[in-house]
Amino acid sequence: MAANHDPNQMYDSIQALVEERDELKKANNKLRAENATLRAERNTLELENKGLSESWESTKLDYRVARDKLDKMEHICGLQSAKQVILWKFIERLQNGETGPPIGEDGFWRLRTGPMAPVSEASEPSSDQSYASTVGSKDSSETKLDPHAVGSVCGESNSTDL
Repeated sequence: MAANHDPNQMYDSIQALVEERDELKKANNKLRAENATLRAERNTLELENKGLSESWESTKLDYRVARDKLDKMEHICGLQSAKQVILWKFIERLQNGETGPPIGEDGFWRLRTGPMAPVSEASEPSSDQSYASTVGSKDSSETKLDPHAVGSVCGESNSTDL
C-alpha cells in the first residue's frame, strides 16, 4: 500500500475538506433558519385555523338556534292562532329573564304607554264629534245612524242649504 506523504497535497486535501465543511455549515444554518421561519408560520396558521374553526362552530350554533326559532314560529303560524303566538312570545320573554307584565295594585295589568297603547277615554272623540248617534226612545235598543254624520264620513253633504 503506497501512501501519499506529499505535505502540499495533504495540506490541499485538508484545506478542501475544511472549505467543504464550512459550506455545509452555512447551508445547514440557512436551512435551520428557513425551518424556524416555516415552523413559526405553521404555528401562526394553526392558531388562525383554530380561531376560524371556533368561529365556524359558533356560527353553526347560532344558525341552529335561529333555525329552531324559525321552525317554532312556522309551526305556530301554521296553527294560525293569535293566542299561541302571544303565549310563545310571553314564554320567550320569560326565558330571556324578563318578568311578567306589570300588574297594578288592583290586580290587573297596567296599560302601556306609547304609540301602541290602547286608546284611553280621554283621547276618544266627544259625542258631538262622533260619526254616529243614537236615534229613538230610551226604551228602544235600536241604533240608527245620523244621516248628516254618515254623509260627512263619506264626503257627501246631505244638506240642502248651499
